[in-house]
Amino acid sequence: MNVTCNICKKRFPIAEVTPSRFVRSALAHRIAHDHAEWDADSFIFHDDLNHYRSQYVQSVLTEEKGELTSLECDVIESLKQHDILTTNLNAAVDDTLTVGERLADRVVTFIAI
Repeated sequence: MNVTCNICKKRFPIAEVTPSRFVRSALAHRIAHDHAEWDADSFIFHDDLNHYRSQYVQSVLTEEKGELTSLECDVIESLKQHDILTTNLNAAVDDTLTVGERLADRVVTFIAI
């Protein structure tokens, strides 16, 4: 099923958008300020949501600290680009597991469901 992002007006699979009811109120207020049609039935594409998240983080940091450090600016830029700042430690651990350990993990996952 595809839905339309109320921000960029493009259609995306439902897995690539977030319903407005799951957007934090501080972000929802920012979005509504820029897009009058934003309401309880709206959807936002993940990249557009990340854009608003980075704006929010930048405004909060600027309010608290005044001027941002280069590291803080790098973090904000990373949010805009949707980059991952850390490595996936689970992937690194998974590479070192034996076949038996992997099988045990899958059994535990199956039982937990």
